[in-house]
Amino acid sequence: MTLAVKGEYLNTGFVPDCTIDVKRREAKENESRGLYDPYAHRKVSHPTTNWETLIHLLKGSCGTGILAMPKAISNSGYVIGTIGTFAIGFICTYCIHLLINCEYELCKRRKVPSLTYPGIAEEALAEGPKPLRKLASYAGHFVNVFLLIYQFGTCCVYIVFIGVNIQAVANQYVTEIAVEYYMLMILLPLILVNWIRNLKTLAPLSTFANFITVGSFAIVLYYLFTTGFTFEDREAVANVKTLPLFFGTVLFSLEAIGVIIPLENEMKSPKSFGSAFGVLNVGMGSIVLLYAVIGLLGYLTYGSSVEGSITLSLPKEDVAAQVCKLALALAMFLTYTVQYYVAIDITWTQYLGTLFEDNRRKRVYEYGARTILVLLTFVLAVSVPALDLFISFFGALSLSLVGIAVPAMIETCTFWYHRQGWRFYFMVITNVSLIAFSLLGLVAGTDNIFINLTKPLTSFLLLPKMSVAVKKEYQNSAFMPDCDIEIKGCNSQENERKDYDPYAHRNVAHPTTNWETLIHLLKGSCGTGILAMPKAISHSGYVLGTVATFAIGLICTYCIHLLLKCEYELCKRRKIPSLTYPGIAEEALGEGPKFMRKLAPYSGHFVNVFLLIYQFGICCVYIVFIGVNIQAVANQYVTPIAVEYYMLMILLPLILVNWIRNLKMLAPLSTFANIITVGSFGIVLYYIFTKGFTFEGREPVADVKTLPLFFGTVLFSLEAIGVILPLENEMKTPQSFGGTCGVLNAGLSVVLALYLGLGLFGYLAYGNQVEGSITLNLVATDILAQILKISLALAIFITYTIQYYVAIDITWTQYLSPKFEGKPRKEVWEYVTRTVLVLLTFILAVTVPALDLFISLFGALCLSALGITIPAAIETSTYWYTRDGFSFYFMVVKNAALIVFSLLGLVAGTYISLRDIIVEFS
Repeated sequence: MTLAVKGEYLNTGFVPDCTIDVKRREAKENESRGLYDPYAHRKVSHPTTNWETLIHLLKGSCGTGILAMPKAISNSGYVIGTIGTFAIGFICTYCIHLLINCEYELCKRRKVPSLTYPGIAEEALAEGPKPLRKLASYAGHFVNVFLLIYQFGTCCVYIVFIGVNIQAVANQYVTEIAVEYYMLMILLPLILVNWIRNLKTLAPLSTFANFITVGSFAIVLYYLFTTGFTFEDREAVANVKTLPLFFGTVLFSLEAIGVIIPLENEMKSPKSFGSAFGVLNVGMGSIVLLYAVIGLLGYLTYGSSVEGSITLSLPKEDVAAQVCKLALALAMFLTYTVQYYVAIDITWTQYLGTLFEDNRRKRVYEYGARTILVLLTFVLAVSVPALDLFISFFGALSLSLVGIAVPAMIETCTFWYHRQGWRFYFMVITNVSLIAFSLLGLVAGTDNIFINLTKPLTSFLLLPKMSVAVKKEYQNSAFMPDCDIEIKGCNSQENERKDYDPYAHRNVAHPTTNWETLIHLLKGSCGTGILAMPKAISHSGYVLGTVATFAIGLICTYCIHLLLKCEYELCKRRKIPSLTYPGIAEEALGEGPKFMRKLAPYSGHFVNVFLLIYQFGICCVYIVFIGVNIQAVANQYVTPIAVEYYMLMILLPLILVNWIRNLKMLAPLSTFANIITVGSFGIVLYYIFTKGFTFEGREPVADVKTLPLFFGTVLFSLEAIGVILPLENEMKTPQSFGGTCGVLNAGLSVVLALYLGLGLFGYLAYGNQVEGSITLNLVATDILAQILKISLALAIFITYTIQYYVAIDITWTQYLSPKFEGKPRKEVWEYVTRTVLVLLTFILAVTVPALDLFISLFGALCLSALGITIPAAIETSTYWYTRDGFSFYFMVVKNAALIVFSLLGLVAGTYISLRDIIVEFS
């Protein structure tokens, strides 16, 4: 650490010269920032005292997790469990100290009074080693995502816990009703209490909740001592396979990383928070001791038969036990507000609130946001079927990262250039050990939980897989003969299903041939996205862009094959000829794991909403594209007029051509459009090759910050998920669609080659100056360029009808048409619907200011979900109970990887696109 500082550290802003020794630099830093105290510059509207902060910390940490501690100890043994609880508690507290110390240090360097957790992560990585500095801009969002997942998960668990405990008591006195009704009863009070906007106002409620919690725990301890505990038949060290469940539960119970920074930033005297006998150590010490005692005594009392929540082990008829359950339900109700504070701090203060800064109704929007977030946790709560496993899951997944790994990484980056000698190496070794420990817990914990979810008879979440009697909760499956017959005995029904061929039972009024379907597929895939491919390659670099385009194309094609395969399998099971995309999603989730079956009724509408958003978005972009290209040519010959007039000129023809009611009649138009498109692309390639292309000044790998824009644009361009099923369902020989050399592979291979060729050569020709649509780089006065623009406008006009077919299939065929069944003017209403939808896309088109950014936005937002995530989830659900062994685990791991990849692209691509769109607007 005595070497000269090189240029890679110049970005930090407080390095005076790249050749000054680190020691000299540190001396100047200390001199320049020694007078600035972040604590003295904090201006808090309603600062909290040490006592109030301690109360909030206790309540923020004492949740449902403590009631799962006896179960956690049973998963580890009373010796390992006791030692492990104190060890994990020490590690969690130590990592919180790291975070607070780094916040103070970074605030001094930046001369700002405070930072949020995401802000700390972003600033720290920006000062770390050069490879990590590239990730700095994403670090804050990474932390926010995992904090939100954890906080929402915690709030959902709280709502379920409250409902279950109220139900357990009420069932002793009134007629039994579903737990959802009790959850609904607390919804309005939950919304109102979460309208409180500052922590100080919450302090009395939090104090009251603490007293209730202490009293409830006293009742639990009373039952533990009166029941009596023993060491007989109690394991000192449990099976190593269950240790990850212990790790996740204890981490969920003890870790309060989500509320730490907000609590410390709201204090009147923040220096008292992290001192030796400060709020943090006193609070966490009390919590660890309480959790260890409850867990140990609970396990010694009830042994391995202890329930996931110890309240479930108490006598149901005892009044004291009922008081305990109701009291804890009330305490969790109040604790919800503290956990919720972090979620609203992220969503409103850091994101949404900035959008309404100068709006006079900002307060109204804030209350609206608070209400929506509560409603979101309420809706999600009904899909949490097993509290103990989900507690362990959230602990292992979220808190191992944001509670241990990220603080260790933050300290390493913060002091990477400021420590030397043994202190530097001690810091690196310590933090690498912490990161390795957290990642080991994350992988082992989440993996063990998934194993518990899939083991027969070991989890009440899921049904037995193969040989256990089918219970009545799986009777909804149309191919299960009786709830008392074993799955092994279903061979006769399996054989009956195998005899049914969905393709042979399809009755299509105007079936299309393979050639006609290929034409439709090419036209449905070749839209405005291809003209944005050179810009996409500029966002990735020509080497990375080439490889990644092939990879994304392969993934998209593979996911379409998954969808087709699952449609065929589900149609055989249901003995129906075909299914729509929403129908496949609904039927598949209806046969998946129990927690996914609850989402089945909503999955079809979820798919429809995203399909409609995507298809309407495409149609809007098409209208703007047509208008802009016609305007670009017309302006060379007539007085320039607004583009809206040209869009208005094509409105009536657009309505008329979209009155065509079947795909077969569109085939000639589609063929003509293909010829025009090929000719237009030929002209584009002519300009590219006559201009000449070079590798000089062209980046093989672009900045990582622009990769999300590349991802969204390529996905928008290549993904044809919206037209695939309608095309396959309308075929004369649908079995030819998905074959090795079938329509799908042939069509998408041509599309991929065309897109990649145009994108690569376009970037090599125009470099970083390439426009969002490559037509904008062509000479405006050239006759050939003008012919190109008019031709592409005509081709996109025809392509509009293919994209529009999906929108009308959803709105009319699936929703509106059944309401007009049997009425004499049904066709009239269909034409009215078609006209209204065209008018709607026309009206929306005028609000699309930047084609390339909206292309990326629609690709990242809609197609990452529709094209990758949902097909992977559909295959997993479809074959959840029909595959086992290697085939089962390979399917789960593969599809989990696809879902993670798509969600990463969704979050990053949507954020970057929206950010750039906002910049464009401003």
